[in-house]
Amino acid sequence: MDKNELITKQQLEIESLKIVISGYKSACADARNFLWRPEQWSTKCPDFPKVAMNGIVRARQALEDID
Repeated sequence: MDKNELITKQQLEIESLKIVISGYKSACADARNFLWRPEQWSTKCPDFPKVAMNGIVRARQALEDID
């Protein structure tokens, strides 16, 4: 491989990694959005356990979808 081919290969790898990182960022943002609501963590909320667990399950699914 010559210098230009190596540069091209590295540029393609960089672009691929940018896509992967973007996917990680998106999944983390989705998970955060499922967990940020204060009412889901308040024991004063009548549906506290259900609402909290629903958020946890949805956040976990968002993170599992990374692969």
